[in-house]
Amino acid sequence: MDFEKIPQNSRTIIFEKFNDKEGMPNLCTLLKGRTSEEAVEVVNEKLLVHSFSEFKEKFEPTVYERINVNADGNLQSISYSLNSDDGGNPVSLCNHEFYKAVHDIIETKSNSGKSNEDSRYNKLYDALNPENIYNRARRQRVEAKEFLFNAMKEKENKNPSGVKKWLRLAQETFNDVKSEYSGSALRLLPLAITDMQQVVNSRTGGKAPKAIETGAENTEALPLYTLKWDGNGALKPVKEKETAVVALEMKEDSNTKLVTAQWEKIADSIPEGNVDKNLFMSIYSEQKNMALQTVPTDELKQRIDVMAKMYDHAQQSFFDAIGYLVQKVAGIEQFFRHAGDENGEVKAGVIIANCNIDDVLYSDESENAVKNFFKRVNTSENERIWFAVLPSASVENNDWKPESVDNEMPDIENMDLFSMDEETDDEKRSDVPVYSVGEINRVTNLLKDCGILSFFNFCPCEKTGFTQFEEKTFEQYTKESKAIDSKDSVVLAFPNFTVIPKNKSGFESVSGDTLYVPTVYIDAAYIAAGITVATQTSKIQQKKNSSNSIIKNNPFVHFDLEKKENSRKFFANFNPECRLNMSSELQNFVLGDKMGGFCFQSDTLVKQAFILSARTLDNRPLYQYITKNYLDFMVEREQIKLESEAKSFEKGIKNMQNQSGNDEKVNPILMSDEIFEFSKEEESFSLRFKGREEPMILKTKIKENV
Repeated sequence: MDFEKIPQNSRTIIFEKFNDKEGMPNLCTLLKGRTSEEAVEVVNEKLLVHSFSEFKEKFEPTVYERINVNADGNLQSISYSLNSDDGGNPVSLCNHEFYKAVHDIIETKSNSGKSNEDSRYNKLYDALNPENIYNRARRQRVEAKEFLFNAMKEKENKNPSGVKKWLRLAQETFNDVKSEYSGSALRLLPLAITDMQQVVNSRTGGKAPKAIETGAENTEALPLYTLKWDGNGALKPVKEKETAVVALEMKEDSNTKLVTAQWEKIADSIPEGNVDKNLFMSIYSEQKNMALQTVPTDELKQRIDVMAKMYDHAQQSFFDAIGYLVQKVAGIEQFFRHAGDENGEVKAGVIIANCNIDDVLYSDESENAVKNFFKRVNTSENERIWFAVLPSASVENNDWKPESVDNEMPDIENMDLFSMDEETDDEKRSDVPVYSVGEINRVTNLLKDCGILSFFNFCPCEKTGFTQFEEKTFEQYTKESKAIDSKDSVVLAFPNFTVIPKNKSGFESVSGDTLYVPTVYIDAAYIAAGITVATQTSKIQQKKNSSNSIIKNNPFVHFDLEKKENSRKFFANFNPECRLNMSSELQNFVLGDKMGGFCFQSDTLVKQAFILSARTLDNRPLYQYITKNYLDFMVEREQIKLESEAKSFEKGIKNMQNQSGNDEKVNPILMSDEIFEFSKEEESFSLRFKGREEPMILKTKIKENV
C-alpha cells in the first residue's frame, strides 16, 4: 500500500489574538461571506505561517503607547494598552528590550537545567535599566555632530566620495533615533532626567569648578559656569579658562546650525502625538541642551522628581499592559522551537487564528463558517488540520487564574496585621481573556467533529507550575477535566513552565521605588503540541533516528512518545525546574487509569524536562487517536464505497503488519498484535490497540448501495 499518496501533514491551528488593529486579519472575519474554496485560499494567504520570524512579520504583536500633553505641548503622562481602539502609537513587542530579555532568559534557562531559585535575572533588570538607553543616546548625539563636521571638512577638501561617506553615516544615526522615538516616547524620560541630574550634580556635588563655589544658595544658574558635551556625549563641567564660551553665547558655527536643523527635521517627522518635541530637542540639540543651565537648581530638582514619577508610572503601565501578550508570544516562539526543524520551520505550516474562541462560540454565523472551513480543509491531503492549541482554562473559586502583582508596597510600620484584607481571586490582569472549562469544552466538541486533536492547559500561574505539583494537584486536574466531553480528542498538558516567577518580578526604578514586571509562564500546551507536531515530521524523525529503524514512506502516526527512548529524543527544550522529582507512587498515579494528559517530568539527572505521559483525557496514548484519524482519512480519500473494497483495504493494512521487524521500527502503521478490521454491522472499520479492550470506531460509514 502506497502511503506517499496521502502524506501525514502536521498542520496546526492556534486560537489566540495577537493584534487587533484595523485591517489585521483574523479567522472569523476572513471566513465571513466566503465560499469554502475561497476561505481556504484566503486563510492560507493571510493566516498561515511556517516560522516564528514569519509570525512576527505577519502579525506584528503590538502594544499601543499614548502620550498626553498640556496646552503648551509639554509631556504630561504616558500610558499603554493592547487595544488599538484606545488610540496611540504602535510599539513592536518583539523589538522591545523587555521581550528580548524574556527571550534571553528562556534561552539561558533551557540550557542550564537550573531551578527558578538558581536562575539569574540580571539580563532582565539590565534591559530595563534606563542608563543603557541614555548611553546609546549620548553616543548618537555626538556621532551626528562628528559625522556632519567630517562631511563639511571633506567638502572643503573637495572630496565628494568622503562627503557621501560621512553623510551616509550621519543619515543612519538620524534614522536610528527617529525609529527609536517613533516607536516609544517613554525612552525620552530617562535621557532628560540624566541630563538634568548632571547639571544639578555639577552645582551641588562638590566637584564643580570654583566659579560656582560662592557659598550662596545655588538656586539660580550661574553665568560664569557651564557644561558641555564631552567626546562621549555626556555633560561635563567646562574648565575655568574655557568659560568664555557660555551655552547661550556660544558661537553659532555652521556645523552646530546644521546639526540642530537636522534634529528639528527628525522631531517634525515623528508622527504627531507620539513624542514631546520640546523634550526631544532639549536632549538631542546641543543648543537646547545647554539651555538647561539657565534653569534654577530647585526647578531642575522639581523637574527631575516629576519626570521620574512619570517614568515609573509609564513603565508600570507598560508592564501591566503587555503581560498576557508577552506570555502568548513567548508560547508561540516555544511552539516553533519544538515543532520546527533545525531552521525553526514547520513545513506543514501553522494557522494563527488571531481571534479569541468567544469570537467563534458566541456568533452562530462565525461558528458555522469555522465548521464549514474545517470540513473543507480536512478533505485535502496538504491542507488538512491535525492539531489545535487552545487558550488556557480558568477555574472559578480557586487559584488557577492569571496572576497579577500587587504594586502597592505595604506600610509595615503602621500596619494592623489583624485587619488586613484577604487576597481575592479577582486580582487578575484586566486585559487577560479568561475562559471557563465549559467554553473550552464547546470549542473542543467543534474540533472533534472535524478530526482535530486539541491541546489546552489550565491557566499558567504559580499554582500550576512544576514547583507545586503533587498528587492532590493531579486529582484536581482530573476533577476539573470531567467537564470535557470529547475526552478521546482532547489533551490536557501540564505542568506549565515558569520564565519570570512572582518573587523575581520586582526591581528598583529611577525614583528608587519598586516596579513590577509581569510574571511570565509558558503554556504547557504550546510545548506539548510542538513536540507532537515534530514527531510527525519526516525530516526531524530522520535526524533523530537511524535509517534502519524507520520504515521508508510510512508516516509516523504510530510513534509512541511514552517509550523512554522516544521521550528522551523529543524532550522539552526548557528549564525543568528541578523540584518536580516525582515519587514512584505519583508516577503510577499519573500513568494509572484515573489520570489522562500530556505530563512533563523532571529530575536532577536530566537537564531538560521530559515526557512522562502523552495521552488524551480518556487515557489513550496520543498515537492511538492520530493513527485512527489517519486511517479514517485514508478510507475517505480512497473513496471506499463497497464491502469488497473495504475488505481489500483491510487486507492491505494487515499485510503491512506482517512485514518482518515492524514492531522494532519507530513508524509502523500498526503493531503485529493490534487489530484493524471491517465490521459489516458497524458499517465501518474498528481499531483495537494493544492494552485496550474497547475498539476505536472510524467515523467513515461504508454502506454498500444495492
